Amino acid sequence: MSAILVVDDDDIIRATLVALLEAYQTKNNLNFEVLEASRGEEAITICSQKNINLLFLDILMPGMTGIEAAVKIKKTSPKTMIVAISSLSDESKQNEMLQSGAEDYITKPIVASLFTNRLHNYLRIIQSRDTIGFKHNAINTFTATIYNYKMDFSIATEDELTQFWETALIRFEMQRMIPDIHEVTRFLHRLGTVFLHYKYSFHIFLEEDKEHFYISINHIKLLGASKVEKLILDHYNDAVFNIKEDTLTFLLDKENYETVPEPEPDISIPKPKVPEAVTSQPVQTKPKPKVVKELTVFHFLDHEELDDLDDNLDKLHHIIIRMSSHELNADDCESIAQFFQIIAQTISLSSETYLLSSSLQNLARILTSNQELFIQQSKNLSEFVLAFVNDLIQWKDMVFYSGAPSIDFMDASIVANIQMITVLLSPQDKKEEENLDDIFDF
Repeated sequence: MSAILVVDDDDIIRATLVALLEAYQTKNNLNFEVLEASRGEEAITICSQKNINLLFLDILMPGMTGIEAAVKIKKTSPKTMIVAISSLSDESKQNEMLQSGAEDYITKPIVASLFTNRLHNYLRIIQSRDTIGFKHNAINTFTATIYNYKMDFSIATEDELTQFWETALIRFEMQRMIPDIHEVTRFLHRLGTVFLHYKYSFHIFLEEDKEHFYISINHIKLLGASKVEKLILDHYNDAVFNIKEDTLTFLLDKENYETVPEPEPDISIPKPKVPEAVTSQPVQTKPKPKVVKELTVFHFLDHEELDDLDDNLDKLHHIIIRMSSHELNADDCESIAQFFQIIAQTISLSSETYLLSSSLQNLARILTSNQELFIQQSKNLSEFVLAFVNDLIQWKDMVFYSGAPSIDFMDASIVANIQMITVLLSPQDKKEEENLDDIFDF
C-alpha cells in the first residue's frame, strides 16, 4: 500500500475522512500515506506524481468536477481505485461518476462505521490486485503470461447464460475487436445449454494478452473431453482451441483488429433446447431495459458475529486454495466441513438465508460422510470449489458491507454449486446418455 488521497472542497468532510483513515491505519498497524486536496486539478497533479492506490473524490467541486477529474486520472493512473463522495440526492451524478471510472461511491454525511467497513473491503481488493501474478491466476490452456485480470461469468441458470451472450456481443461490443467472437459465443452458449440440461453449473472466463483473447469454460470432464472435441469439430471446425484436464479454451487473434470493418450488430439470442435450424432467420430482439435495484446493507449479524464470519471464510478460503497443489488429509477435510457448518449456523439467524444455510449444512454432512472420496478428488475439484467459495465471499461482502439487491440474490448460483459438489461426491449409476447432438444442433 503506497498512498490514499482524499479530495473534497469541504474542509470538514476532508478532515473527517483523513481522521478515519489514520485511525484505521493505527488500529490495524498498517503503513500508508494519507494525502489531501481540495480541487480536482490538485488531484490530477498528485496522481501524476505519486502512486495513489485509493482515491476518495468528491463529485461536485468548484472548477473541475470530480467526474472530469476521474476521467483524466483513469487515463494516466488506470490502477487507482476511485471512490466517489456523493450527496444523497446525486443519484444521476453517482451513475455518471461510475461510468467515468469510479468503482464505488459513499454518501454524505459520512457514517464512521460504514466507511470503515467499506475501507476494509477496498484495501482487500487493492491488496488482491497488487499480489496477483501471471502464473498463479491464468485459467486458459494456452499460456500463463496474460494480463493480470480476467472476467468470470458464473453460470447456473438460463438467465445467467443469456447474460454472458449479451455481455460478450452487446454490452462490450467485442465484435469490433474480435471478428470470430460471434462463433465462439454461439458455441459456448450451446455448450452451456448442454451443461444446464444436465443440471451442471460452470464458469466462463475471458483473459487476454497483447495479441490474443482467451475464452475458457470449465468442468469439461462432466461431459467428456472427447465428446466436447467432437462437438467442436462438427459445429465450429475453424476454431483454434485446446482442451487440458478440465478446461476448454478458445484462442482468438487480436492482430489487426482495428482494421476489421465493423459488422452489423447481431443481437439474436438462441433459446436453449430449441435448434436454430427450425427458423430460417434469427429473431431480432432489443435488449430489455435494465431495472436498477436499490442496494441495501443488511444488519442481522452483530459486529462480533460478522467478525467471526469473516474469519471463518478467510480460513476456509486458505484451505481451499491449497487443494490444487497440496494433497488434503483427513484433518483438512474435517476442517472444511466444520467451517461450512459454522458458517451455516452463523447465517441461519435470518429466515431469508434458510435455503443457503441448509444447503451448506447438507454439504458439511456430505463431506464428512464421503471424506475419502473428497480427498481423492480434491485436486480435480479444487477450481470448482474455489469458485464456489469465492461466490460465498462475494455474497458476504455485498450483503454485509457494500450493499446487495436482496439477501438471497446469489442463492441460485451458490446452491447450484453446492448441489453439484454433492452429486460428484455421491456416485450414482449413470443414466442412459441422451443425444447431445440434438440438443447442440444449431
